[in-house]
Amino acid sequence: MRIATWNTQGSRGIDGVWSTPRIASALRPLGADAICLQELHQRTVARGGEDQPARIAELLGRHITFQPNVTYLIGAYGVGILLREAPLEVRMHALPGRGEPRGALEVRIGAGFGRRRLILFCTHWGLTGAARREQGNALAAIVQQTSGPVVLCGDFNEEPDAPGVASLIERCELQDVGGAALTWPSDQPAARIDLVLISKGLRAGPPELFGGRASDHLGVCVDVSRETADAAGRL
Repeated sequence: MRIATWNTQGSRGIDGVWSTPRIASALRPLGADAICLQELHQRTVARGGEDQPARIAELLGRHITFQPNVTYLIGAYGVGILLREAPLEVRMHALPGRGEPRGALEVRIGAGFGRRRLILFCTHWGLTGAARREQGNALAAIVQQTSGPVVLCGDFNEEPDAPGVASLIERCELQDVGGAALTWPSDQPAARIDLVLISKGLRAGPPELFGGRASDHLGVCVDVSRETADAAGRL
């Protein structure tokens, strides 16, 4: 299964140009089966009232599941997951921590190992180390309650060896498969904060970066499969 993650910055590029079609154009060539997106604006004043999640889904011919982490008098802001078909199950988790409300979107999808379904998370963490430690602890507790293969994607706002992410990886026995490629800022990348984490029993191919100037982040795309993948056992 081909999985991508990208912080779209509400369709605003590093060059200041605001274009949802450009976001879709960057995603389309990937051919990803599942796409985790952060900083989606749904009919907010800041983005001219455009329903960005619905527009991207329309342009790509995909199903969108959107989690509003911040709601306004008009519109909302949050994370979303694009899939070829509707997920089998959806759970929306609020995460703790001071500052802007954060969350984790969980979907279970039909690609799996026989009766076992893939559990995919999309998350976007806070701007302070204290908030991220709380969010990491809360998300670890959620992941530990799951049963089945897990892929966890998002903008963590910190690198994998920072306390919040490192604790999550250790507690949930996850693998960081993003390689060494830096993702932020997109014009002169200096940090790797957009991550793909997978559970034991899964493996991933080399990461592919994408997005160019369409956002202030570069996206990450990987192919994920079973460690003992065969014709009947691929994701």
